Amino acid sequence: MSKSYAYIPQAFVEEFVKSCRVCAGYKAFPSKVSAKPIKSQAFLERLQVDMICLTHMPDQGFKYICHVRDHFSRFSWARAMSTKRACEVASFLFEIFAIFGAPLILHSDNGKEFVADVIYEVVGLWSGVKIINGRP
Repeated sequence: MSKSYAYIPQAFVEEFVKSCRVCAGYKAFPSKVSAKPIKSQAFLERLQVDMICLTHMPDQGFKYICHVRDHFSRFSWARAMSTKRACEVASFLFEIFAIFGAPLILHSDNGKEFVADVIYEVVGLWSGVKIINGRP
């Protein structure tokens, strides 16, 4: 006496497995995109710059914070800004470079404020500075 089973389409089984909470707990997480870590050997070798958006709770007209961090020492600079314009960011970077010196690498995401010509002009005042735009 054999039992007969109804045919279940493969697409139905795949969809069921995708929506199963138990099965989701066994799924492997995707591997990291950046396989090799960033290594720094000295102060001002690499500066990472990013904008923090605070438009949901502005303070006296300031809606953004420009955050610059030295990758080696974790030393940070920050400035409150009213807009994300590239000229404001360039002015802040110019002040940091004039006081502390220019980094070898300036690392930022692909935001408009970091890929503008004015940023390249400010960085161009110091020879040997390389700009890397990519993931923050």
